[in-house]
Amino acid sequence: METNVNILVECLDIIASVKLGVLAPLSLAEKKGLCSVRFVCSMNIKKSDLQWCDILITVRGSDFLNKLIVKSALNAGKFIIYYLDDDLLNLPEEALCSKYFTDDCKMWLKDCISMSNVIWSANDKILQKYSVFNSNIRAVKICPPVKISDYSKFLKKDFKKIKILYAGSTDHAYVLKKYIRDAVIKISKEFNDRVEFVFIGADPDIKGLKNVKCFGFINNYDKYKEIVINGDFHIGLAPIEISEF
Repeated sequence: METNVNILVECLDIIASVKLGVLAPLSLAEKKGLCSVRFVCSMNIKKSDLQWCDILITVRGSDFLNKLIVKSALNAGKFIIYYLDDDLLNLPEEALCSKYFTDDCKMWLKDCISMSNVIWSANDKILQKYSVFNSNIRAVKICPPVKISDYSKFLKKDFKKIKILYAGSTDHAYVLKKYIRDAVIKISKEFNDRVEFVFIGADPDIKGLKNVKCFGFINNYDKYKEIVINGDFHIGLAPIEISEF
């Protein structure tokens, strides 16, 4: 079957949002021959890429370069989809990235949405909040495909150690220090060799405990996924502060 729809996906970098949020769902359609998908980093977009595509998907577009690409696609009569998986306009002040997300970035984000035909997210609240920047935009909810692991094998094991994982960006370090750090220290000391905490990305700043391990942010999503899958973790921590974000 010949593909009749060419989809160009652009972002400043090939981040997890691109791989998991956009390319993973599109790969299912591409395997069925319904479309052809090409990812190109924003800095490397060429006129020929825009000429090739029927649909442009900009991922978390909030840079002046993203705005230029979307505007060029609009002028060329392309169908434009804006993908968003975070409430970027309401980043917590404590988050490290908030100081880089300037008023200009907020303006460019709104500009990109205003020129788009569709806003795509897996989050209903984001769709509702960001659709207001374009009265003609269509909101589409598509969740990334997730492979559910078979945990029945764990139920048959006699665990000598419970492994607990936290995985998140460095921006969330303040949440760990505020809500999780003291509890982790107390549990680690009380249960010692019976429990292990692993932190990937954000660092709770816990020193001197052999059953608390911290790894820096892993930029390679495939490598990160491999570590999580092979870690045989039993519990996942997902603390989040109650805020607009």
